[in-house]
Amino acid sequence: MPKRSNAFQKLIALVNKQLVQHPDVEESPLLTDSVTCELREVDVLITTSVASYEIRVALECIDRKRKADVTWVEEMFQKHQHLPTDKLILVSRSGFSSAAIHKSQFLNITALALEEAIQQLASEDSVNCYIQCAVTRYGLRAAAR
Repeated sequence: MPKRSNAFQKLIALVNKQLVQHPDVEESPLLTDSVTCELREVDVLITTSVASYEIRVALECIDRKRKADVTWVEEMFQKHQHLPTDKLILVSRSGFSSAAIHKSQFLNITALALEEAIQQLASEDSVNCYIQCAVTRYGLRAAAR
């Protein structure tokens, strides 16, 4: 499958590359689905290491005039169930419907409008929080940065 990207994805990747110092940021990487063994594209992938464990934060982006709906949140959740990612962040240029926000909170997915994403990802504490959540998932203690 060819790498696909749009201007919105490029913007989110660029913001991450500029604001997040330590992790590796990839635009449109292909990850292997653990069930089908097929390659699946992720819009943006932030990869870092903590205590020799690799932590992967995936960002999926949608660039539409309408707010992202619950269907898109569910689709992205299902897509990432069998991908090697530790945290899922959804970014919508137009924001999210209230149902989509509730669903994303229930599924432990971070749902951000574009402006929120730029503000959140600009904060080193935010990135540390995602890393800390992933480290907790592995039962480790994070080293202080």
